[in-house]
Amino acid sequence: MFLKYFSVFLFIPFISCSQEHRPETKVSWFVLGQDSVSVSVTDYGGKRQPVYINLHDDERTSLQAAIPVLKKYGGVLIKINNSGERNLVCVIDSASYKFDPNRIFSRNGIVQSLVKHKRISNKAIDEIEKFARFILDHLPEHPRLIIALHNNINGSLSISSYSGNGEEAADAAAVSRVHNADPDDFMLTTERTVYELFRNRFNVVLQDNHGARQDGSLSVYFAGKGIPYINCETQHGHLPQFSRMLLAIHDSLDKIIR
Repeated sequence: MFLKYFSVFLFIPFISCSQEHRPETKVSWFVLGQDSVSVSVTDYGGKRQPVYINLHDDERTSLQAAIPVLKKYGGVLIKINNSGERNLVCVIDSASYKFDPNRIFSRNGIVQSLVKHKRISNKAIDEIEKFARFILDHLPEHPRLIIALHNNINGSLSISSYSGNGEEAADAAAVSRVHNADPDDFMLTTERTVYELFRNRFNVVLQDNHGARQDGSLSVYFAGKGIPYINCETQHGHLPQFSRMLLAIHDSLDKIIR
């Protein structure tokens, strides 16, 4: 019987201080058309919470900030491995399809992403939908907080995108901007508690969980599941800013995780 996916365990040793958590990584491959995509899950021990997710393999600053926090405090990291590229490309029946892996967590989102990249078919939609389920199947049982790890390009997606006439403004229930903070560095959350905790320290967007567009993003997916979600986002290279966000979240976990 043809296998749609398979997995291997990688036990990754490193020299560390005694208080650091030893990571164990499992890598699974999903056969997507004529190609295969790997997803790695690294368990850093502890209480296996929060769950960090990195969907865009070109957004490396976010990982550089997250790994030291995971080693010190524990948690789980789920990431797509895509040769340093943002979008995934697969070949199905000799046709090439490109899509954004953060727009595949609803069928409507998959359709929109394929249309944006100029090629669509029912078979491609079905296969990508299976891949989305494959990613979600790697979540630990009963996740209590999801932290998405993202970076952006200067002047592209920013806190300004969610304000006034910004392209994402319709998805925001509230926006708080901190004076002198780079607009490219911000959080987006599904939780009013998180918004209130950090609105005076960081740029923060509170997603409109009832009115947000069904674009296939993880923020909309987890809002529908009632699982707290925070997207940490900074400009590429803004490592100190990203680290401050993650450490602030860690220090407030008792107020966030219910």
